[in-house]
Amino acid sequence: MIYDVIIIGGGVTGCCIARTLSKYDLKICVIEKEAEIASGTTKANSGVVHAGFASPREYVKRYMCIKGNKLYTQAVKELNFPFKRIGSFVVALEDEQIKKLDEERKKGIEDGIPDLELILDKDTILHMEPNLTEDVVGVLHAPSAGIVSPYELTFALAENAALNGVTFFRNHEVIKIKHQDYIFTVRTYKGEFQGNNLINAAGLFASQISKMLGLDYFSILPRKGEYMLFDRNAIHLNKVLFPMATKVSKGILVCPTLHGNTFIGPNAQNITDREDLS
Repeated sequence: MIYDVIIIGGGVTGCCIARTLSKYDLKICVIEKEAEIASGTTKANSGVVHAGFASPREYVKRYMCIKGNKLYTQAVKELNFPFKRIGSFVVALEDEQIKKLDEERKKGIEDGIPDLELILDKDTILHMEPNLTEDVVGVLHAPSAGIVSPYELTFALAENAALNGVTFFRNHEVIKIKHQDYIFTVRTYKGEFQGNNLINAAGLFASQISKMLGLDYFSILPRKGEYMLFDRNAIHLNKVLFPMATKVSKGILVCPTLHGNTFIGPNAQNITDREDLS
């Protein structure tokens, strides 16, 4: 069989692409190297659906985030995965930080982020988030931000894609790719797949997949982090809480989960081994 589309990678990105393309009359397969989908970075992240203002305007990521955020409302209706649009605060603890927050608010509104607001009244802030520090002087409130279960989202996408005819091949690590006569031939340890179009959604391994076709224009430096997860009775939060961002990071967040816990994190550690999950 020659597929119309071969997708390499069964994480949230690959499964979302598969589900979207499955709405059309196409022969599609997803090739995943692990025993189950959602086994890479999809399974282990904060699960925050960002409003979209954090990335600079020159990044495509900013506009994809804003557009993607809006898609969750309809996706939840169609796929019934755990998601709550609880909103987020970026917290200012110094008066000098308010100007920066207001700049982010103005740009966010111009770029289509709904209901973005700067709140300076401390009583209002503490009513919305009682466990926030008394030192707060203002917050940038993004009501469209939310929290999701990343792996449950991915399984919902994959299940719907499979019902629509997408074939999933697990335990199929890609070892070679050839492009000849407008056909991609993808070889794994278990067999070969041919397709007219190839989509690289391999996560941390995307650069390695790209190099198999002689495309060496980007690299990925893996980074891992740790979270501290609290008991459900330890603390209760209503919002996702961010500190003021720096040039290198959005900072350590404090965030509720869909299961009633709260976590803080992550830290960040650059690594060289993509398989290092310790």
